[in-house]
Amino acid sequence: MKSLVDKLNRSNNFHSLTGNVSFAVFNAITFLVMARTLDKELFGQWILYVTAASLLNMLRVGLVGTGAIRSISLAGNEDQKAYIGSTYKLGLWTFAATAALFYPSFFILKIFYSESIYFPVLLFYPLLSLVILPYNQASIVTQARLQFARLSLMKTIHGISMLLLIGVYVYFFEVKLEVLLLLHAFSNFLPGIPALIFGWDGWRDVRFSTKKHIKELLRFGKYSTLISVGSSLLRSADTFILSMSAAMGATAIAVYAIPMKFVEAVEIPLRSFSATAYPKLSQAFGQGKEKFNEVLHSYNVATTLSILPVILILLVFSGPLLRFVGGSGYEDSLLLQKQVLYIILVYILLLPSDRYIGVALFALNKPVKNFYKTMMMLAANIIFDLIAVFYLQSLVAVALATLIFTLLGVFYGWFFVKKETGVRFLDMITNARRIINQSRYILTRKKN
Repeated sequence: MKSLVDKLNRSNNFHSLTGNVSFAVFNAITFLVMARTLDKELFGQWILYVTAASLLNMLRVGLVGTGAIRSISLAGNEDQKAYIGSTYKLGLWTFAATAALFYPSFFILKIFYSESIYFPVLLFYPLLSLVILPYNQASIVTQARLQFARLSLMKTIHGISMLLLIGVYVYFFEVKLEVLLLLHAFSNFLPGIPALIFGWDGWRDVRFSTKKHIKELLRFGKYSTLISVGSSLLRSADTFILSMSAAMGATAIAVYAIPMKFVEAVEIPLRSFSATAYPKLSQAFGQGKEKFNEVLHSYNVATTLSILPVILILLVFSGPLLRFVGGSGYEDSLLLQKQVLYIILVYILLLPSDRYIGVALFALNKPVKNFYKTMMMLAANIIFDLIAVFYLQSLVAVALATLIFTLLGVFYGWFFVKKETGVRFLDMITNARRIINQSRYILTRKKN
């Protein structure tokens, strides 16, 4: 037992998975409380704000985070400090730019429009972008240095903070959107406190930042920013386009969010393993294409196999699980939620291949190819979403749009990776058989 504990303690995959699981559990409980407590209109406004905030945060992470993780993981000690300090400085600059743009925009638009569903984003996101900076920065540094135990701790604090602040507030008090968004900002600041105290976010290295390293990060970031924003839009375009429809609006957003919540649950192992895969693939590429393909196949197959039982559970118990998440307030749309969920299950099955193809292209230092892939998927998603929302007025069609653009992305991205490394799809099937046989052997040996 001690040997097992020691082995798990040294496993980056274990720590990454633990952090994502703990955050997902607390986040799911918070979501359940909100879905049962808030009316559909207010809940839809909350979903829209969180979606917009996630999109804007991805813009900043794309600008500095993706390139920084790769650069820090490959650099020597002195260069590491320069990259970390430069990343922090860019994070501060993006906060200043956001505040300078959003606050004047709010007061100007307020002259022409008394109310807008997007006003909370203009008012509260600049505050969120400042208080979340230590947490974001520490996530970049710990991931690049493969210090996933620290990252796991911060994610756990984040999840607990959201439940204690937001969950308790909406359950026991009369909810006002402004108070809710302030609590959301504070819950994103709390996980950054240990990062500030212990220096995990690298704030002490700001003095080592250089123009050379900033330019290098921005050179990589100009593509990764667009890719990150594009990837975020792929997940959030449904919400934004639904918000523009007078016929569907915030209520449709709330209904659609129920089955889509299960995607987050399935993404737990995917986020965990892709976080460790990126620096490992970057290092593997330096060891040769064969090693790179081996690492890519291992991660893709292992993650796909790990989510298969979850997909089966969601398929068999879709009704009770949807009732559990949405509560009695969404009983009238249960059949519609089931139809959406069945389509989303196929999308979930494709997620590992799509995610690892994107990670592989970054590790191969081919952000342009990844950019083409993401933009093609985004264009397809927006076109199909517009048809689904404004012509068909169907949430099922919105879910089908998600499946279609993911299929296009997987085939398109696989073509680029194959061109660079010669990776073969048949090798992935062989790898899957090997993992299944190994698992059978271990289970059989334990029984004997």
